[in-house]
Amino acid sequence: MECFREETEDHIENIDHCLNSLTTQVTGLVMLTPTTQETLHSLRRSVHTLKGAAAVIGIERIAAWGHDFEDFLDWLHDEAKKLDHATVAALRDGADLLAS
Repeated sequence: MECFREETEDHIENIDHCLNSLTTQVTGLVMLTPTTQETLHSLRRSVHTLKGAAAVIGIERIAAWGHDFEDFLDWLHDEAKKLDHATVAALRDGADLLAS
């Protein structure tokens, strides 16, 4: 459990960093750029790792929410063409749920 807690702190820190970056990059409705896609990809990697680690040690609530969050991030990265402030706010809300 201690190992999970330490890994979680690192990934929550990266998630927060990515969301802060997106907040500064997305001031209105913007087209996804390689920079925003890389930020989304980094965010997704952290969510994916947290989801997997939670599943391994049996924290199903985090694993299940992480799975849904990861699916949304996949859609944003792979299919969405634009990103807006409301979506970034939703991502922040999702991250808050994952961290709690």
